[in-house]
Amino acid sequence: MRRHTMHLLEYPIVLATAILFMLLLASANHLISAFLTLVGFSLNLYVLIYSDAPVKVAREAGIKYYYLSTFSSGLLIYGCFVIYSLLGTGNFEEIALLLRGYQEASHNNLFLALGFSYLLGGLFFKLSAFPGHL
Repeated sequence: MRRHTMHLLEYPIVLATAILFMLLLASANHLISAFLTLVGFSLNLYVLIYSDAPVKVAREAGIKYYYLSTFSSGLLIYGCFVIYSLLGTGNFEEIALLLRGYQEASHNNLFLALGFSYLLGGLFFKLSAFPGHL
C-alpha cells in the first residue's frame, strides 16, 4: 500500500461498509430490505473495482459491472413488485406460508413464477452467476 500511487485511506472504510451491508443482507427478512442491502453492497463493490482507475482493465471492469448491475437491479425490483402485488406481502416467512397454501389451479401461478424468475435472474446477475458479464 505504501508504493501505490493513489491515496488508499478510503479503502478500509469502503470495505467495512461492504461488510456492514453483507451482514444486513444476511439478516434481512423482507424483499425490500434485501434489495436495498444488496444494492448498497453492490455500490461498495463498484468503488472497490474502480479504485484502481488508471489501469484500463479496472476501468472497463467497473463500467461493465455497473451497467450489468443496474440491469439486474431492474430485474430484482420488478420481481419484488410482481411477488408483492400477487401475494400482498414481502416478508419471507409470510411468503413461504402463502406459497404452501397457494392453489395449483390458479391463473396467477404463471405470473408468480414469472416474478420469481425475474427475482432469481436479477440475483444471479448481481452475483455474476450468469454468463452475461463476459
